[in-house]
Amino acid sequence: MTWRLHGFRRALFATSAVEEALSKLRTQQHVWTNKSMQKGRVDPKDATSRANPAWSRRHGSNRTHERKKGLDEGTIWSKIKTMASKGELKGCVDTIQLHNQEKLQLYNLALRHLPSRMAKLLLRNMTQKGCQPDLVTYNTLVHHAGAMKDTKYAQQIVDMMLKQGIKPDIITYSTLCNAYARIGDIEGARGVFATLRSEGMVPDVVCYSSLIKAYSTARKPDAAAMVLEEMERRGVQPNVFTFNSVMSGYARTGKAHKARALLETMKKKNVVPNALTYSHIVNCYAEAQLPHQALAVLEEMQQLGLKANLVVYNSVLKALATVGAHRMSALILGKMKRFNVRPDVMSYSSLLQACARAQRPHAASNVLKVMQEDGIIPNVVTWTTLLNAYGEAGMLQEAHSVIPRMIACGVEPNAMTFTSLMRWYNEGHDLQSVQRTFDEMAAFGLDPGGVGYMILIDAYVDAAQVSEGPSRLSASALSPMLHAEMLFDKYRCKLPDVWVGQGGKKSMAIDLHGYTIWTAQIAFATALQSMEELVKGGSALPKDLQVITGKGLRKSARGRRTIRDVIVSQLHRLNLPVLLTGSNEGCLVVRKTYLSSVLKNMASKKSSRRIDYMSFEV
Repeated sequence: MTWRLHGFRRALFATSAVEEALSKLRTQQHVWTNKSMQKGRVDPKDATSRANPAWSRRHGSNRTHERKKGLDEGTIWSKIKTMASKGELKGCVDTIQLHNQEKLQLYNLALRHLPSRMAKLLLRNMTQKGCQPDLVTYNTLVHHAGAMKDTKYAQQIVDMMLKQGIKPDIITYSTLCNAYARIGDIEGARGVFATLRSEGMVPDVVCYSSLIKAYSTARKPDAAAMVLEEMERRGVQPNVFTFNSVMSGYARTGKAHKARALLETMKKKNVVPNALTYSHIVNCYAEAQLPHQALAVLEEMQQLGLKANLVVYNSVLKALATVGAHRMSALILGKMKRFNVRPDVMSYSSLLQACARAQRPHAASNVLKVMQEDGIIPNVVTWTTLLNAYGEAGMLQEAHSVIPRMIACGVEPNAMTFTSLMRWYNEGHDLQSVQRTFDEMAAFGLDPGGVGYMILIDAYVDAAQVSEGPSRLSASALSPMLHAEMLFDKYRCKLPDVWVGQGGKKSMAIDLHGYTIWTAQIAFATALQSMEELVKGGSALPKDLQVITGKGLRKSARGRRTIRDVIVSQLHRLNLPVLLTGSNEGCLVVRKTYLSSVLKNMASKKSSRRIDYMSFEV
């Protein structure tokens, strides 16, 4: 099939059902090639990955020795490498002890291929057997600590090196910098960078790539781009891994136009983009819910002769799922199979999500059958997506039946599964079913988390709304409303933290991200009560009160009121003029002059009940 962008438009609005596309998938003959998974996939995301060619060249002492020895099936080197890859720590140590020569090299070989979680145990065994680590050992340990996102242990390894009189080299510092980059710790990565320079070392492309990765992981791609410019000014030429690190930041923040511009910069500098580069661009369009552009990027890849891998296809499917393009998603899945790219559980889950978004639960159920026929075992995310498909269509009985079905298949539901079901019951104004599902979740020993508690509170407030009739709830003795307020106080510690912090006497912020319509109003009222208590205690009010709500674009697109709309109404009802910041429409600002009069009015009512001085909206 010759596939073009206009073909997507036809397929997206085609009248044929998705079941037809799925039936074609069942009848096709496929030849699966999975050699890359058997050999060990290179991780192109990480410029300091052990499987990366750049890392191998810089850590080549053991690799060179392996090549000299010749890794036949009968050699000791091959035996240790195989056991380490399987996580057989005891077998590795016992085999190494049988050879008096080259023990250190053998330990380093085992350490290189062992799972990261076993690195500490091997180090302990190594020292107990009287074999002292060298620079290669410590560098590999720092890498394993970074892979586990344990920056504290990574720093301890470097301190241990210094105590042993082993001077860290540029590989040590760049690997440590990458450990901080994995968790988006910009300050830690910058600190390592400063230490590296203070030791008289010149940062290379791997060091800069790690620092850029820290900014991108922290969702600051513009700062990452500035580091890219800095390294070029210092004469360090970026490679494809460096550009991909910046690109990943744009993908996280959905800045597709900047990702596109960066791609053109790569081409001008004769840096050849790889599949991961295009995958990041596709992810940008997925975040922006622009599937047409995502498909255009896929076509561009194929025109350049680049073979799209599983990551790229999954990114395209993710973009299609955001707009419910279930028919085109099924066609893309068929395209993957024709090009010998085997879909994984994420691929099918995206197709399920597309069916759910399009309110096609029966099509979603058929996707699950095809998935199982292809030998791919659905996970908890897949089953939860199917549950949401039934919930979107209002088929609550079928949604509830998903949980016993997944348990019968050996998949345990998680908190998200139960909270999703609670959400659909809540939308159907079924308080009893919400409470029953909440209790079932507790019986499974699962923590409902902030989402679960907020949905439960929402259900009780909603029950009060239904019994009262009007669109607003003023001061009343409604038992569901009082129950909701009691639940809020009881589970307050489980909910997202409202207070962002106080910047001196300039401003105080209330962050309502993650809250629902009802709980956001209760949380806002609670925050005002807390400020009233601060004023009674003699504390000075800040110059500004910032209420961070977010713009709620997705909810408004689906015809629902946003938290921002409701909080603006509450502020107006309290006679509080609202200012909007130019840079963030989701941030509402209240001046101190107006706030103090409202707090005095609240204090004069002498009530500890939030519902006595606030009206709640749907």
